[in-house]
Amino acid sequence: CKGIFIQSEGMVTSPGYPNKYTADNYCKQIIHAPPNSVIAIHFTKLDLGRDNMCNSDYLQINNGDKTAKYCGSGLPEDIFISTERLEILFVSSSIPLGTGFAFWYETSAEN
Repeated sequence: CKGIFIQSEGMVTSPGYPNKYTADNYCKQIIHAPPNSVIAIHFTKLDLGRDNMCNSDYLQINNGDKTAKYCGSGLPEDIFISTERLEILFVSSSIPLGTGFAFWYETSAEN
């Protein structure tokens, strides 16, 4: 799966959400924002199996300088990132174990 989000807000989900995701995913999605923006992310679901070491199924968020990796089933706190490009990578193993992820994003001008 591929996707480019250019709207000022929207929802990003794992493939097949809210049903279980399939095996062997490598999904890259990009959120684009205007220059001097903040992208806010609010998770509504995170169920990527029981691997809390993020070795098999995980969600990775890259903004060029920093990378955050999420796995397991605990909801992360809201994220606020000053950037105009955010890369979302979802990887699943040959044995999918969860229902996936969903988050809302919103872009706004940096103060």
